[in-house]
Amino acid sequence: MRSGSRAFVAGLVGVAATLIGLAAPAQAAACTRGTGVTVVVGSSVKCHVGGGGNTADVSFGAVGHKLTYASRSPGFVCRVNGSPASDPCVNTSPADAYWGFFVSDGTSGKWTYAKLGVRSQSVKKGGWVAFVFQSSNSKTYPSMTPLGPTPPKPKPTATAKPTTAKPTTPKPSASSSATPSSKAAKQKSDEQKDDGATPTTPSSSTSAGGDTSDAAQTSDDVQSTAAAAEDDNSSTTLLWIAGVLALAMVVAGVVAARARMRS
Repeated sequence: MRSGSRAFVAGLVGVAATLIGLAAPAQAAACTRGTGVTVVVGSSVKCHVGGGGNTADVSFGAVGHKLTYASRSPGFVCRVNGSPASDPCVNTSPADAYWGFFVSDGTSGKWTYAKLGVRSQSVKKGGWVAFVFQSSNSKTYPSMTPLGPTPPKPKPTATAKPTTAKPTTPKPSASSSATPSSKAAKQKSDEQKDDGATPTTPSSSTSAGGDTSDAAQTSDDVQSTAAAAEDDNSSTTLLWIAGVLALAMVVAGVVAARARMRS
């Protein structure tokens, strides 16, 4: 009978806690990272502004949650906001129908089942505390995840400097660098090609239907003529020198003869 009554009471407590959780409006008023103490009870989330450095019971009371302690276990919370009303709050609550107390440091992003009571558990600034009703032997963690590590600040992206294209000086082409004389020669050559004229190659042979007297002078003839002219010039020079020497000899003989006659 006693075990049956206990199970029945536990069932009622579980139902009552569920109804309390459903009736409480969902809130997401968590404290800003690193400030105050965030208090979670069921689906209710409130911020104890200015909290931190105090025990957990102070933060629960500061946001309006009423805690009831067992008379024979002064540090054990048997009711939160009067629930479950069926708990006489004399001894500690049964293992399958009690309020589980959780804490978080506000930087790990994880809940930890508290090893101390709310009157002994200190909470630093930015920390989180929670009460979740447990209706079985397995732990049920708070539905809201506490804040985790501070996300790294994004690195500023390097802005590429606009590049100014340098003006390029066009290089003169082969045709534009040609001298006027070379242009004229090229133009004359092109005109000769247009007239159908074929440049004559120096040769000793005559063209068809032509006379040898009208044939162009070859390079060999030019060289032989130049050689003959050089020979004539050389001969004239030698004769002139010989005449001067002969005249000098005659003058020398006359001078010698006069000298002998005087003596």
